[in-house]
Amino acid sequence: MICHLIALNLNLILPLSITLPTTKRWHLGMNLHVGVDDESDLVHSMSTTAAKMHDLTASEELLHGEEDRVWADAGYEGIEKREEHRERQVSWHIALRPWKRKTLPKGGVDELMERCKASVRAKAGHVFFYVKRMFG
Repeated sequence: MICHLIALNLNLILPLSITLPTTKRWHLGMNLHVGVDDESDLVHSMSTTAAKMHDLTASEELLHGEEDRVWADAGYEGIEKREEHRERQVSWHIALRPWKRKTLPKGGVDELMERCKASVRAKAGHVFFYVKRMFG
């Protein structure tokens, strides 16, 4: 299966949106961006931004420069085109947007690759579980 060809030194980038409750109708939102090492499943970098900021804004703080592959969700689409990442010698694996993924033929290689991307990104899900438990 294709999922077994994952390099040991890769970086996972996932955002989490948290809405903080307030007494009025306003809600303060923030995104938590986490960089997780594949080999150890340990968080090596973390960044927060305002909810209105794009996910790509925090990408520079999440990458340490020694990664071989980067796996990220659809919010990071176009990361390889940004000025600060053009010189990086990494393999970018960015998930497709949901509407693009629906157009893929069932059982095809592209659908299998998207499933593989999702399974790799799911490794960082435990981090968000603990953050949600702490902050609600």
